[in-house]
Amino acid sequence: MMEAALLIARIAGVAVCGLILVACICRLDLLTPRLHKLGWRLMYLLYAAYAGGVLIDLATAVPVDWYEAAGIAGVLIHIALTRRLWRDGPPSETCKEHPACN
Repeated sequence: MMEAALLIARIAGVAVCGLILVACICRLDLLTPRLHKLGWRLMYLLYAAYAGGVLIDLATAVPVDWYEAAGIAGVLIHIALTRRLWRDGPPSETCKEHPACN
């Protein structure tokens, strides 16, 4: 019974990390170096790297610590809370002082 619960938790973790990876890649695709601030691009790149690392741990049966799960939860909450801001493209906060941005 315990093994089944761990397998379900591992599968759920893989799904969540995969969702974060896709969301970060989609947002990175919209952020161009010419128009958007480096900090925003780095943030989503690092989120994706972190989620990818945890995903590899989950896929290879390496134990995931509580702080890795907390970090993934934090990234997921950020992605969820800012989802509407990205509906029509990158939010204005991501823009450099460039006339072509937004």
